[in-house]
Amino acid sequence: MATSNLPTSYSRYTLQERPEAYITPTTFKYETLSLEELKSSMKDTDVLVQVDYISLDPAMRGWLRDQRSYIAP
Repeated sequence: MATSNLPTSYSRYTLQERPEAYITPTTFKYETLSLEELKSSMKDTDVLVQVDYISLDPAMRGWLRDQRSYIAP
């Protein structure tokens, strides 16, 4: 992977816990990783993408629950 044009740090949100009712400040975990930390956490099948825009849909709230849905949690 050519790293000359890549940023030196990355930010990401990950699901830390599934909410019982409302989403709280502990539901998601915000992390800033260096390029080396990020690369070491990736599997061979992972890809790194740059996100320019993100959309939040009300249906996503239901996807946070660990229960059967029309898509896997």
